[in-house]
Amino acid sequence: MIRDLNKQFDSEHGNRAYPRELLLGVLMYCSTLHISNLTSVARECKLNRMLQVFTCGETPSASTFKRFFKENNRLTLKKIFCCTLL
Repeated sequence: MIRDLNKQFDSEHGNRAYPRELLLGVLMYCSTLHISNLTSVARECKLNRMLQVFTCGETPSASTFKRFFKENNRLTLKKIFCCTLL
């Protein structure tokens, strides 16, 4: 499933993208903290020590998370979230 998630982003054009696994991990961790607002998720990346370690100090913005949802295959994201719930 992760391979399906990443295969859409093989282009070398533009700025270096955040690894999709990193964004997915941040979103899943924030969901355990009951943080669903993408602006709050981005703020949590700046404040939460656990997330700072996980992201190696990277601080994705709310627009990065919005693009993550907009540009990914929704079915793949749904499969990943369903598998983690199971």
